[in-house]
Amino acid sequence: MKYSISEVSEMTGLSTRTLRYYDEIELLKAHRTAENKYRIYFSEDLDVLQVIMFLRKLEVPLPEIKELLQSNEADLTHVLVQHKEKLVKKQSELAAVIQLIDITIENKKEGKQMADRKKFEAFKLEKIKDNNEKYGQEVIEKYGRDALENTEKHWSQLSQLEYHQAEECESLVKKGLQKLSEQNHENDISDTEKEVFDAHAKWLKLMSGQYNETYHYAMAELYVEDERFTAYYDNLVGKKDAAEMLSNIIKKYAQK
Repeated sequence: MKYSISEVSEMTGLSTRTLRYYDEIELLKAHRTAENKYRIYFSEDLDVLQVIMFLRKLEVPLPEIKELLQSNEADLTHVLVQHKEKLVKKQSELAAVIQLIDITIENKKEGKQMADRKKFEAFKLEKIKDNNEKYGQEVIEKYGRDALENTEKHWSQLSQLEYHQAEECESLVKKGLQKLSEQNHENDISDTEKEVFDAHAKWLKLMSGQYNETYHYAMAELYVEDERFTAYYDNLVGKKDAAEMLSNIIKKYAQK
């Protein structure tokens, strides 16, 4: 079977402009009719387009998709399997949130009170997944898989009070670093630095379930070595050198 660009557009929901762009960047090359050079597509082209649409739905960048399409079939299949696994995980997370909403609605209708820990279960599971994707590999490399699993287990069992305490500690760290960035080298900065250190130490203990100053020192190094941690604290505080400032404070008060 062969199809015009309009027919492919109608079939897939993609605009003709998008299809022309895919042709121009050689992501999906259209064939041309001999008589008028109109774009046409065959069934095998639609197989490729289906894969492109799968990967775009998974937010894979176009240059990466193009590279994958040029690789062998086994590599492409492997990528699709990997992305399917991510979708299945996302599906289970959404199912957990939907279930939580259903329980909340039912309880409100019947005048029942949900257990505090249950209220936030689905959200904590989502946070664990997010942290695992961002930092899990670094934690495994530095501290081993057991450390990652223990931290995740601890996080999932946090009470709502502990969760709020952790948020308050992070807020104190943020405010302290903002204050220090405005104080520059005034005489009273040591008190503020110690407050930042103590708040961050408490946050670390709450979040990981463990604490020692060697571990704290190692985290300080990670904040300046890993650009994701650096960006997180710089954005949190609103200052470009916030992560470096925090790292220096931790190193000052923690024993390596």
